[in-house]
Amino acid sequence: RDGKRIAFVRRVKQKPVLFVFDIATGEQRPVYDNLDRDLQADFVPQGAYYPKFGWFPDNRHVAIWGKGKLYRVDTETGAAAEIPFRVHARHRITLPARFPQELAPARVSARAIPDIAVTPGGKTLVFHAVGHLWRQALSGGTPQRLTDTTAFESEPALSPDGGSIAYVTWDDEKGGSLIIAAADGRSPRTLATSRGPIRQPAFSRDGTRL
Repeated sequence: RDGKRIAFVRRVKQKPVLFVFDIATGEQRPVYDNLDRDLQADFVPQGAYYPKFGWFPDNRHVAIWGKGKLYRVDTETGAAAEIPFRVHARHRITLPARFPQELAPARVSARAIPDIAVTPGGKTLVFHAVGHLWRQALSGGTPQRLTDTTAFESEPALSPDGGSIAYVTWDDEKGGSLIIAAADGRSPRTLATSRGPIRQPAFSRDGTRL
Protein backbone atom coordinates (compact mmCIF):
# COMPACT_ATOMS: atom_id res chain seq x y z
CA ARG A 1 0.00 0.00 0.00
CA ASP A 2 2.98 2.33 0.43
CA GLY A 3 3.77 1.95 -3.30
CA LYS A 4 7.32 0.70 -2.72
CA ARG A 5 7.02 -2.96 -3.72
CA ILE A 6 5.07 -5.12 -6.16
CA ALA A 7 4.07 -8.74 -5.55
CA PHE A 8 3.75 -10.98 -8.62
CA VAL A 9 3.73 -14.65 -9.60
CA ARG A 10 6.23 -15.98 -12.13
CA ARG A 11 7.07 -19.47 -13.37
CA VAL A 12 10.49 -20.77 -12.34
CA LYS A 13 11.11 -23.93 -14.38
CA GLN A 14 8.06 -26.03 -13.45
CA LYS A 15 6.95 -24.15 -10.32
CA PRO A 16 4.93 -20.93 -9.92
CA VAL A 17 6.68 -18.70 -7.40
CA LEU A 18 5.56 -15.59 -5.55
CA PHE A 19 8.08 -12.77 -6.08
CA VAL A 20 8.48 -9.31 -4.62
CA PHE A 21 9.87 -6.46 -6.73
CA ASP A 22 11.49 -3.44 -5.06
CA ILE A 23 10.66 -0.41 -7.20
CA ALA A 24 13.51 1.76 -5.85
CA THR A 25 16.34 -0.76 -6.29
CA GLY A 26 14.94 -2.93 -9.10
CA GLU A 27 15.59 -6.08 -7.06
CA GLN A 28 13.18 -8.99 -7.50
CA ARG A 29 13.29 -11.73 -4.92
CA PRO A 30 11.49 -15.11 -4.72
CA VAL A 31 9.41 -15.41 -1.56
CA TYR A 32 7.13 -18.46 -1.62
CA ASP A 33 6.88 -21.46 -3.96
CA ASN A 34 4.29 -23.77 -2.41
CA LEU A 35 1.62 -22.65 -4.89
CA ASP A 36 -0.71 -24.49 -7.24
CA ARG A 37 0.31 -24.73 -10.88
CA ASP A 38 -0.63 -21.58 -12.76
CA LEU A 39 -2.39 -21.38 -16.14
CA GLN A 40 0.38 -19.63 -18.05
CA ALA A 41 0.44 -22.43 -20.63
CA ASP A 42 -3.23 -21.88 -21.46
CA PHE A 43 -4.28 -19.08 -23.79
CA VAL A 44 -7.86 -18.99 -22.50
CA PRO A 45 -7.46 -17.05 -19.21
CA GLN A 46 -5.67 -14.04 -20.80
CA GLY A 47 -4.57 -12.25 -17.66
CA ALA A 48 -6.16 -14.51 -15.04
CA TYR A 49 -3.28 -16.98 -14.88
CA TYR A 50 -3.35 -17.16 -11.08
CA PRO A 51 -6.06 -16.32 -8.51
CA LYS A 52 -6.03 -12.82 -7.08
CA PHE A 53 -3.67 -12.07 -4.19
CA GLY A 54 -2.88 -8.89 -2.30
CA TRP A 55 -0.96 -7.08 0.41
CA PHE A 56 -1.95 -6.73 4.05
CA PRO A 57 -2.05 -3.16 5.43
CA ASP A 58 1.39 -3.70 7.04
CA ASN A 59 3.09 -3.67 3.58
CA ARG A 60 4.96 -6.84 4.55
CA HIS A 61 2.56 -9.78 4.33
CA VAL A 62 0.74 -11.09 1.27
CA ALA A 63 -2.45 -13.15 1.22
CA ILE A 64 -2.32 -15.77 -1.53
CA TRP A 65 -3.99 -19.04 -2.47
CA GLY A 66 -2.17 -22.38 -2.84
CA LYS A 67 -2.94 -26.10 -2.50
CA GLY A 68 -6.59 -25.33 -1.84
CA LYS A 69 -5.86 -23.04 1.11
CA LEU A 70 -5.17 -19.39 1.86
CA TYR A 71 -1.79 -18.34 3.24
CA ARG A 72 -0.36 -15.28 4.93
CA VAL A 73 3.17 -15.04 3.52
CA ASP A 74 5.89 -12.94 5.15
CA THR A 75 7.77 -11.31 2.25
CA GLU A 76 10.80 -10.68 4.46
CA THR A 77 11.34 -14.21 5.80
CA GLY A 78 9.31 -16.34 3.37
CA ALA A 79 7.39 -17.90 6.25
CA ALA A 80 3.80 -18.84 5.46
CA ALA A 81 0.92 -19.34 7.88
CA GLU A 82 -2.41 -20.85 6.87
CA ILE A 83 -5.40 -18.53 7.05
CA PRO A 84 -8.30 -20.70 8.25
CA PHE A 85 -11.65 -20.20 6.61
CA ARG A 86 -14.95 -22.01 6.19
CA VAL A 87 -17.34 -21.65 3.30
CA HIS A 88 -21.05 -22.50 3.19
CA ALA A 89 -22.15 -23.00 -0.41
CA ARG A 90 -25.25 -24.20 -2.22
CA HIS A 91 -24.94 -25.96 -5.56
CA ARG A 92 -27.55 -27.07 -8.04
CA ILE A 93 -26.54 -30.33 -9.72
CA THR A 94 -27.82 -30.70 -13.27
CA LEU A 95 -27.91 -34.08 -14.96
CA PRO A 96 -25.73 -34.05 -18.12
CA ALA A 97 -27.15 -34.88 -21.51
CA ARG A 98 -26.12 -38.41 -22.46
CA PHE A 99 -26.38 -39.99 -25.89
CA PRO A 100 -25.89 -43.70 -26.64
CA GLN A 101 -22.84 -44.53 -28.72
CA GLU A 102 -22.69 -47.84 -30.56
CA LEU A 103 -19.02 -48.78 -30.67
CA ALA A 104 -19.31 -51.55 -33.27
CA PRO A 105 -22.33 -50.88 -35.49
CA ALA A 106 -23.26 -53.37 -38.19
CA ARG A 107 -23.43 -50.58 -40.78
CA VAL A 108 -21.48 -47.32 -41.11
CA SER A 109 -22.35 -44.37 -43.32
CA ALA A 110 -19.22 -42.83 -44.82
CA ARG A 111 -19.36 -39.05 -44.49
CA ALA A 112 -16.32 -38.30 -46.64
CA ILE A 113 -14.67 -39.94 -49.67
CA PRO A 114 -11.21 -38.40 -50.13
CA ASP A 115 -8.42 -39.57 -52.48
CA ILE A 116 -10.60 -39.95 -55.58
CA ALA A 117 -9.11 -41.47 -58.75
CA VAL A 118 -10.97 -41.98 -62.05
CA THR A 119 -9.98 -44.51 -64.71
CA PRO A 120 -8.72 -42.99 -67.99
CA GLY A 121 -11.90 -44.06 -69.76
CA GLY A 122 -13.99 -42.26 -67.16
CA LYS A 123 -16.10 -45.31 -66.32
CA THR A 124 -14.87 -46.32 -62.87
CA LEU A 125 -14.17 -44.42 -59.68
CA VAL A 126 -11.68 -45.54 -57.00
CA PHE A 127 -11.83 -43.77 -53.65
CA HIS A 128 -10.82 -44.04 -50.02
CA ALA A 129 -13.44 -44.44 -47.28
CA VAL A 130 -13.43 -45.92 -43.77
CA GLY A 131 -9.75 -46.82 -44.04
CA HIS A 132 -9.91 -48.82 -47.31
CA LEU A 133 -10.11 -48.41 -51.08
CA TRP A 134 -13.35 -48.96 -52.99
CA ARG A 135 -14.41 -49.23 -56.64
CA GLN A 136 -17.66 -48.01 -58.11
CA ALA A 137 -18.97 -47.48 -61.63
CA LEU A 138 -19.59 -43.81 -62.35
CA SER A 139 -22.95 -44.81 -63.77
CA GLY A 140 -24.04 -45.97 -60.30
CA GLY A 141 -24.18 -49.19 -58.34
CA THR A 142 -22.82 -50.34 -55.00
CA PRO A 143 -19.17 -49.68 -54.06
CA GLN A 144 -16.99 -52.79 -53.75
CA ARG A 145 -13.80 -53.24 -51.73
CA LEU A 146 -10.75 -53.12 -53.98
CA THR A 147 -8.78 -55.54 -51.78
CA ASP A 148 -9.32 -57.68 -48.71
CA THR A 149 -6.31 -56.59 -46.66
CA THR A 150 -6.53 -55.36 -43.06
CA ALA A 151 -4.03 -52.50 -43.44
CA PHE A 152 -5.22 -48.92 -43.90
CA GLU A 153 -5.24 -48.05 -47.61
CA SER A 154 -5.31 -44.60 -49.20
CA GLU A 155 -4.23 -42.28 -52.04
CA PRO A 156 -4.90 -44.43 -55.15
CA ALA A 157 -3.28 -43.54 -58.48
CA LEU A 158 -4.25 -45.16 -61.79
CA SER A 159 -1.77 -45.81 -64.58
CA PRO A 160 -2.26 -43.93 -67.89
CA ASP A 161 -3.56 -47.08 -69.61
CA GLY A 162 -5.94 -47.81 -66.72
CA GLY A 163 -4.54 -51.32 -66.23
CA SER A 164 -2.75 -50.76 -62.90
CA ILE A 165 -3.39 -48.99 -59.66
CA ALA A 166 -0.87 -47.83 -57.08
CA TYR A 167 -1.72 -46.92 -53.51
CA VAL A 168 -0.17 -46.66 -50.08
CA THR A 169 -0.92 -48.54 -46.88
CA TRP A 170 -0.20 -47.97 -43.22
CA ASP A 171 0.27 -50.48 -40.40
CA ASP A 172 1.06 -49.31 -36.87
CA GLU A 173 3.55 -52.14 -36.37
CA LYS A 174 5.18 -52.28 -39.82
CA GLY A 175 4.92 -48.73 -41.11
CA GLY A 176 4.08 -47.59 -44.64
CA SER A 177 4.08 -49.50 -47.94
CA LEU A 178 3.79 -48.61 -51.61
CA ILE A 179 1.60 -51.16 -53.43
CA ILE A 180 0.89 -51.74 -57.12
CA ALA A 181 -1.88 -54.03 -58.34
CA ALA A 182 -4.14 -54.66 -61.29
CA ALA A 183 -6.86 -52.04 -61.65
CA ASP A 184 -9.39 -54.43 -60.12
CA GLY A 185 -7.18 -54.94 -57.04
CA ARG A 186 -5.88 -58.39 -57.97
CA SER A 187 -2.20 -59.46 -57.73
CA PRO A 188 -1.01 -56.73 -55.35
CA ARG A 189 2.75 -56.32 -55.12
CA THR A 190 4.78 -54.31 -52.60
CA LEU A 191 7.28 -51.99 -54.27
CA ALA A 192 8.66 -50.15 -51.23
CA THR A 193 8.32 -50.06 -47.45
CA SER A 194 9.23 -47.49 -44.83
CA ARG A 195 9.02 -47.12 -41.07
CA GLY A 196 7.44 -43.76 -41.83
CA PRO A 197 4.47 -42.97 -44.08
CA ILE A 198 4.71 -43.11 -47.88
CA ARG A 199 2.50 -40.55 -49.59
CA GLN A 200 0.83 -39.66 -52.90
CA PRO A 201 2.12 -42.10 -55.54
CA ALA A 202 1.96 -40.95 -59.16
CA PHE A 203 2.70 -42.66 -62.50
CA SER A 204 4.92 -41.18 -65.17
CA ARG A 205 3.13 -40.22 -68.39
CA ASP A 206 4.35 -43.32 -70.21
CA GLY A 207 3.39 -45.58 -67.28
CA THR A 208 6.88 -47.08 -66.89
CA ARG A 209 7.79 -45.38 -63.62
CA LEU A 210 6.10 -44.69 -60.32
